[in-house]
Amino acid sequence: MEPSDDPIITTAVRYDEWLIPADDHLLDLSRRLYNELEANTPSPTLYHPKAAARKLAMVENLVANIALMSAVNVAGSRLIISARNSSRDRYQRPEFPKKAFMLIVRWMEGQGHLIRYPGIAHRVKTTLEPKGLLALFPKQVSPRMVSRLEGAETIWLSTGSTKSRKWVDYADTPQTRQMREEMSVINGAFRDAEIMLHGKLQGPVHLVRMFRTDHPSSERFDLHGRIFGGFWQYLPRNQRQGIRLNGQSIVELDFSSMFPRLAYIEAGEEPPDGDLYAGVGLPREAAKISMAALLWRNGPMQRLPNKLKELLEPGWNGNRVTAALALKHPAISGMFGTGCGLRLAYLESRVLVSALLKLVRKDIVALPMHDGLFCERGNEAACRSAMEQASEEVLGVRLPVGKK
Repeated sequence: MEPSDDPIITTAVRYDEWLIPADDHLLDLSRRLYNELEANTPSPTLYHPKAAARKLAMVENLVANIALMSAVNVAGSRLIISARNSSRDRYQRPEFPKKAFMLIVRWMEGQGHLIRYPGIAHRVKTTLEPKGLLALFPKQVSPRMVSRLEGAETIWLSTGSTKSRKWVDYADTPQTRQMREEMSVINGAFRDAEIMLHGKLQGPVHLVRMFRTDHPSSERFDLHGRIFGGFWQYLPRNQRQGIRLNGQSIVELDFSSMFPRLAYIEAGEEPPDGDLYAGVGLPREAAKISMAALLWRNGPMQRLPNKLKELLEPGWNGNRVTAALALKHPAISGMFGTGCGLRLAYLESRVLVSALLKLVRKDIVALPMHDGLFCERGNEAACRSAMEQASEEVLGVRLPVGKK
């Protein structure tokens, strides 16, 4: 389950409406709660069988979410839900209307099986804390007791900024069908993989590609496209070595200076030899953040991003940072402030998808980051080779691969 980035609730995980019980204990508990719900709510004069099945499915889904949270996360964690009514679209589970779901949540709250902490608009999300029967999961509860329903969307398209993002309910094309099939192959490889973090088995993996478009009426899939959804992508760097993949420690491989190299490829120019973040007059991490900021943004860098400001000595400003990078990289300086980052991220994502598919064909599972992979130590050579081959096939250039 993905951790929350909520500023107040730090031990919270996001609710996943596609989780289902895969264990008799959880199925029995779900049926017990459902029967209790039916016995304590008035029946309508006309009761459609589909409504009963939907209600049971919602109870099972809540039980699966809380069981997985109990197995993977620390005690006292809460489940983040959205209480806001919204129209149904391709990203949501069919026949899972928010109004009906919230009625079940409120019933469970009334019966003492949940504590609901209402959200604050635009600040804090609504969260649920298990109580009663839902707080009685045995210590041996395991992520293997939970599975995922087939059919969840893997190709996501949004418009607007991060704060005002809207999901586009696009029409399928041969391109989206092919990308969805590719993601199905990649996700399928995780079904039998054992991924542990600090000795705890993790839950089902569902990776998606996130695309961006300029306007809801423009259904394009050549901007962004990076892979998201893996818990490892949100881990602080100092926790990554706590990952075990199929019982082995991991190796972190990434494409060296990938984003500026992609900019050089788009510009049709040869990059300088060596580390493209060196020799700028900035700490390497500061040079990396600066380059990404200049390639992603539209317009000049007038103020330093907070993360960059922390790495620089007093006296640095946006103009000085831009000039330092332009001096090192004059061939791509004309791309600074043009918003080309979305296009470059799309190229990057195509390379990563290609590398992952090559590995799946060899029965090798790797954990994707945006510009690299985490792999089993014993598969380092195979993963390095797949990444190099993928970059050459997609970009026409074999990018160098480094080990962190």
